[in-house]
Amino acid sequence: MEDIHNKFGVTWIVDSATKSLFVYQPEHNWDSFYDPYFVPSFEPNFSDPTLESKANEICGDDSSCLFDIAATGNIDVGISTLESSKIIDEIYTFLLPVVCSPGCEFGACVANDTCKCSEGYAGKSCSEKVVQTCEENICENGGSCTRHVNDYTCMCSPGFSGFLCEEALGESDNDESGNTGTVVGVSVVIVLLALISMTVVVVIVLRRARQKRRGGIYHINLRNLTCGNLNCLHLKNKNKKEEQETARTCKSSCKKHFYYHSMLIICS
Repeated sequence: MEDIHNKFGVTWIVDSATKSLFVYQPEHNWDSFYDPYFVPSFEPNFSDPTLESKANEICGDDSSCLFDIAATGNIDVGISTLESSKIIDEIYTFLLPVVCSPGCEFGACVANDTCKCSEGYAGKSCSEKVVQTCEENICENGGSCTRHVNDYTCMCSPGFSGFLCEEALGESDNDESGNTGTVVGVSVVIVLLALISMTVVVVIVLRRARQKRRGGIYHINLRNLTCGNLNCLHLKNKNKKEEQETARTCKSSCKKHFYYHSMLIICS
């Protein structure tokens, strides 16, 4: 407070009548209030011990309240200052940001890391569902009732179904539900057997095709084409007419398969 007065307050001193904007009563003027040697009080100074005791009782450790009572000698001024300080503190606290981590899933963040949960939820982040037993069991045929807020759920006894367990299951329904697992199991087995059979067939076909390719197809490099005792060397270096003639000769003389211009020629 003293530092504020010395660096800021003294710059507002009206040191001449011509600078004053105040209007004075007829018996007063600027000289009546100007005192360049005035030093304000920065701490509460009580000259009356009784007033000081009462001020301490009312203000506690609030320095602003104590200072105002000491400066004015009026208890009511101190009480007003104390109430204003409380309001200012509440506004300051209210304006502070409130953060909850983790956030409130089913509720509101009312203070730092403090959630106020909605009805039917609990836990630090209001994520836990609170399920209670119904005050009145609305379920029929021996079913048990649970409640979450205003939602009611019935757990039916064996042989009953429905929202309130009001529907009795017939023997056909029980048999049908009992046979469902068997039907599903048989279907899975049939599908697996079919997949295994298809795999075996594919393997056999591929193996036979590989054996047939090894025995009946004769892969010959076009740059060194030999067919039995017939030498067809450098077939691709010949002109078109000679290529065709050589290919026909190889085809008629060779009893095996060979490739010509990326086409499979079957010799028979």
